[in-house]
Amino acid sequence: MTRIRCGIGASLVSALLICALGIGAVVALQSPEAANSDGIYSRFREYRLALANSAANVSPFFSRRRTDEWVGLLLLREEPVRRLDTLEFVRNRFRFGETVHLVYDYTVSMPGAGKGVLTMVFRSEKGPRPMRIDVTYVMEGGQWQIDSIAFDARKEAVEGKTGRVLEEFPESR
Repeated sequence: MTRIRCGIGASLVSALLICALGIGAVVALQSPEAANSDGIYSRFREYRLALANSAANVSPFFSRRRTDEWVGLLLLREEPVRRLDTLEFVRNRFRFGETVHLVYDYTVSMPGAGKGVLTMVFRSEKGPRPMRIDVTYVMEGGQWQIDSIAFDARKEAVEGKTGRVLEEFPESR
């Protein structure tokens, strides 16, 4: 790494210009897209590790829109048996990450400002074969929040992407 010394002996304007160029060069080493990619996978990882505690409230990892939609289902007037089914549905949606045990591959795409899609090839602990999941994130309050999830169990969705395990997550307790 090249060090730029901005000290005595250089004119103030020259020193500021040289320092600014040096800082720009360091900042340019990681593009905004790469920073977002790292941030989105890190956010998923944080969510997935939180799931190791079965009592953890993971709703803060989800977008306001998604949380309002799922919690709104619990406010519907239903008979008690149906309400239990709804409660289980909502719980499973918030805890979808429990299915991700071994991560083989992941990519992050940025389809628009404040939006990212994490695509992972993974295997669940009890699953017969690898699957793909697309987790769409939106930026809310300076944090990446999960906004939608879509699973794809077709063979062609994971073909050629299951060579080595990148990460292994613990099961929930």
